[in-house]
Amino acid sequence: MTEINLLVNMNVPTIDSIPDIYGQQGLPDDAVSSALQGNVSQGYLEIFRQSLETVNTSQNLAAQQMTAVSLHKSDDLIGTVMAIQNASLSFQFLLQARNRVVEGYHELFNQQI
Repeated sequence: MTEINLLVNMNVPTIDSIPDIYGQQGLPDDAVSSALQGNVSQGYLEIFRQSLETVNTSQNLAAQQMTAVSLHKSDDLIGTVMAIQNASLSFQFLLQARNRVVEGYHELFNQQI
């Protein structure tokens, strides 16, 4: 149950937030035509960048708390363990998202025309 709460509180964008980037459902026609011409839309890249920053921030926070506990500057062991688990789950979630994107790319690349 705690792992679910950590995933909810990660502030990682969800699939539901992707259509809101353009203010409507799906990509506008000009974005589709520019993607066909080789200009990739920045929407998904921006979401992935924000996710990377969130994971990086959680890992840095966990590292700072571990350092503080190991130097006896803090006695918040439970908070430190929670921060470590949050960073670990965030990284695993991001890694799985990357794996799905790579898998989709490989499926598209290997399709017969």
